[in-house]
Order: sequence, then C-alpha cells, then structure tokens
Amino acid sequence: MVAAQNNNFGIVGIAPEAEIFILKILNKKLEGKVDLVVRALEFCIKNKINIVNMSFSTSSDNPKLRKAVIKVAKHGIIIVASARNSFGSKAGFPASYPEVISVASVNCKNQISQFSSQGKIDFCSYGENILSTAINNSYKLSSGNSVAAAHLTAIIALILSKPEKWNLNPKYGINKDKIYNVLTKLSEDLGEKGKDNIFGFGLVRFKFSYQFCQLCKAKI
Repeated sequence: MVAAQNNNFGIVGIAPEAEIFILKILNKKLEGKVDLVVRALEFCIKNKINIVNMSFSTSSDNPKLRKAVIKVAKHGIIIVASARNSFGSKAGFPASYPEVISVASVNCKNQISQFSSQGKIDFCSYGENILSTAINNSYKLSSGNSVAAAHLTAIIALILSKPEKWNLNPKYGINKDKIYNVLTKLSEDLGEKGKDNIFGFGLVRFKFSYQFCQLCKAKI
C-alpha cells in the first residue's frame, strides 16, 4: 500500500516512487529483541533514511529503545509507530515516546477500530480491510494499527517529496515537529473537539494525483 508501482497492473501505492528498506526484527511468532531494533535504527541513521515506520508495540518502556529513538530523532529522521492492537489499553511503546508520531486505525466510516488502543495517539488513518500486496504475487485485505501507520508513513513521504508546497525548507532541516504541524493542518477532527486520546488530532486526509506521487523519492 505504500510503494506498489503504478504499472497498470494490480494496485498502486500511495507513494509509488518511494524507496523502501525492509529491516526484519521480528520472527514468525512476531517476537523480537530490542537489540535488533537498535541495530535497525542505527542502519537508518547510517543510510540517511527519511522516515522510519515501526509497526510493532510493547507494553513497557525500555531504556535501550528510548535512547535509540532519541538518537534517530536528533538526526532529523521522522519516526512513525503504530499504537498497540488492544482496544482500551495504552498505546504502548515506541508509539508513546514524544519523538514518535503515533497512529491509530479507523474504519471506512471514520469510526475508531475495535483493536485500537488509546492514550498518546497523535493521528489516525485508515487501517481496516485495506487491499495490499502479499506473498506469492497475490493480494489480500489487511487490518491493524500497523496498516494505519503505513498509510500515514506514505503520506509523509509525499509531503517530503515536495516540501515547498508545505512551506518546508530542507536547507534548514525538516524534523518531526515540522511534519507534525503539516499533518495537524491536514487532519479532520474526530471524536472530542481538538486532540484527544482516541483519535489524536484526527484523520489525516491527503488529496494527490499520480503526477505528484511520481516525484516522491523518500527513503522509508
């Protein structure tokens, strides 16, 4: 859903020209070690990645993870993380870190998904029954806060591809706070007025054409 090519075959991603680096940190049981996450984040710094999408969550804070996230943010890398897939519980980590843009899922009716958590939620995006590519040259519908996080990550990639449109100047650096301000302006308020702990600032909406998409060269 992020960078599927616009080749008149199958589906097209939100940012089809984005360059994606896939760093595996979880096993088949969706379990992993913090040390692997830290190594992956170091890779992102070394290779000048623009956006880090972290589609995992843990219920407890971890000093090593916290330190690594702070280091990545200091390099101007935008970090997006999904909230936990546990309705009613806290968003978890790394989503709850202030350096991270946390994302919760809504359905096609703009209702909060039944698997979305709450607390430190910054924005929400579509994350239910989203058609995307799958293994063995197939397609499938996927749901989860991780899907919503990928959706928002692709939107940020489009923003970075044409920063002047959003009054951003790469010469002076583009960081999380500047992207956050743009996303806030693009958000449709849902739930309680203003930022809340379920929808955050609301649903990020972004109208774009393929002509705009093909300019996107962000590294994700």
